Amino acid sequence: MSESNESPKPVTADELCAAAMELSDEERKRLSVMLEQSLASFDDAFATPEIAQAWRLEIDRRIQEIDEGRSGWVDADDVFRKARTILDDPSR
Repeated sequence: MSESNESPKPVTADELCAAAMELSDEERKRLSVMLEQSLASFDDAFATPEIAQAWRLEIDRRIQEIDEGRSGWVDADDVFRKARTILDDPSR
């Protein structure tokens, strides 16, 4: 068997869509999320460029704290468990 150096044939959007329609519902949902995420940018998630920049700075600050050992990760399950406990407490 010899290896081919040929580039894959370009696929049109119509060909890709036809192939995608043959996927299971779950796989089509997964593909749609992947495509949507490929179009979204970090800045799209915020109302203004200033808010996006502020979050970039905050993210950088938090990463630096973790890298320097001044902070650590908190497991999301623990956070949600604690939040549910607080929200379910009728005395609050």
